[in-house]
Amino acid sequence: MARPGQDGGRGADPDREVALGAARLARLTDRMRTGAGWVGIALILAGLALINGSTPFPGPMTLLPVLGTTLLIAAAGAGPLGRLLSSGPAVRIGDWSYSIYLWHWPITIWLVPSRLHLGPLALNLVRLALTIAVAAVSFLRSWRM
Repeated sequence: MARPGQDGGRGADPDREVALGAARLARLTDRMRTGAGWVGIALILAGLALINGSTPFPGPMTLLPVLGTTLLIAAAGAGPLGRLLSSGPAVRIGDWSYSIYLWHWPITIWLVPSRLHLGPLALNLVRLALTIAVAAVSFLRSWRM
């Protein structure tokens, strides 16, 4: 990132820098992109396992899902992982992703342990299922209007 006064008057744009980095990753061979995609999945899963309510945010642990997602996007279309991510269900989840993003927090706040009396895993699975269901209905209704 450029320092103030060293950017030729353009202004530093972090989104542009991330986009340029992703474009460079897209130039990798299919084999390298497939490997990057699996590393991306591992980073996302590590984030799910390691990030919790006591993890400082923003902080260094934020890099796990961010870099993981960047690598996963860079892997698009390469090898078996690319075929999996291009499958109908994966594309549908991608279509619904913004609705999922919008609905996940209210549902997470509403479905608390004291309301359902479930363990953490069961509670999160119920939250996930309800979030996807509500997001799908919301998405489909928005396309019909």
